[in-house]
Amino acid sequence: MLCMQYSFVLPAGYDMALIRNRIESKGHLLNGFNGLKFKAYLYACQDENQPASENLYAPFYLWENSEGMNEFLCSAGFARLCRDFGVPSVKTWVPWFSGLQDAIREAKYASREIMPIPAYRDLAELKAQEITHASRLITDQGALASLVAFEPTSWSLVRFSLWHDRPLPAEYPAQIYNVGYIAR
Repeated sequence: MLCMQYSFVLPAGYDMALIRNRIESKGHLLNGFNGLKFKAYLYACQDENQPASENLYAPFYLWENSEGMNEFLCSAGFARLCRDFGVPSVKTWVPWFSGLQDAIREAKYASREIMPIPAYRDLAELKAQEITHASRLITDQGALASLVAFEPTSWSLVRFSLWHDRPLPAEYPAQIYNVGYIAR
């Protein structure tokens, strides 16, 4: 599996209703897409007192394999997105854990934390700790989805969760998003 996210920072005065309308009109088009476990159509509005207070459109994907991701990134739909907003840097991570509840489509909020992995950190130990943490978000805190993944180029870790209610601040600064739609 692969996690993937790109993000567009939009101007301060950008009408975020345009993003919500885009999600509403196009979100369903990825239902049933080859290799897609889910796509969370995420956005954040500058005026909602976010930790990183910017207008953002930042979808997050979980792919079963690289073929589906490649098919999407080479698609006419992604090419249109690039023409409309510019070519984004696409971040990818290798999942250590992905827990998805049946009610994932009820998600209204998402949280995403990206943390550096310190040099010489015992990865097996870190992986075990992070899997326990991600599992507990589902069992103890009611997350509708919880993923933890890493990328070994710049050695970072991502924690991503979907929630019905707005999540509490995490111990590490998290970006909180609104969920416009979940494609599966």
